[in-house]
Amino acid sequence: MFIFFLPSCADVAKPSLGCTDCNAVNYDSSAVIDDSSCLFFNSNRIYSYSVQDSIMDFSLTWFFDSYTIFIEREPCNPNGILIKNYGNIVNSDGSLIIRAIAEEDSIYIPSQIIDTGIETFSTDYIQISESTGYFRNDSIYIFLDYSDRYDPYTGKLFGIKIDN
Repeated sequence: MFIFFLPSCADVAKPSLGCTDCNAVNYDSSAVIDDSSCLFFNSNRIYSYSVQDSIMDFSLTWFFDSYTIFIEREPCNPNGILIKNYGNIVNSDGSLIIRAIAEEDSIYIPSQIIDTGIETFSTDYIQISESTGYFRNDSIYIFLDYSDRYDPYTGKLFGIKIDN
């Protein structure tokens, strides 16, 4: 004897709708289909900035430079940003990338160590102290204390958003 069960329409699971982008503040890990409801922080901050930078080294000598930094989203962290090319510093991984948190106009840079494990250049090991910055209109300001394998530095950066 064979018994057949036919599922009713109520038994068939419907795919869940929601925001499927992990960078959104309303990300829904159970959502299967994106419903275009994603909300993002810092969208107006994700740009390139032309900056003027002044860095003081251990001998109290100031160095000045102009270059471009890039502010990008940190993957799957709604408030997280990546500051790429800070100090116009290049190490064995490429341009220096600093992790930060941006909430409203404030930038918080947690202590972090950037170490590629290669001791060829002093810039392959940079220890960043807890630092801050902020956004104002189309401008960015960052105050950063850091040291390489040998020397401490203090940096002050000001930049203006560049059209992408």
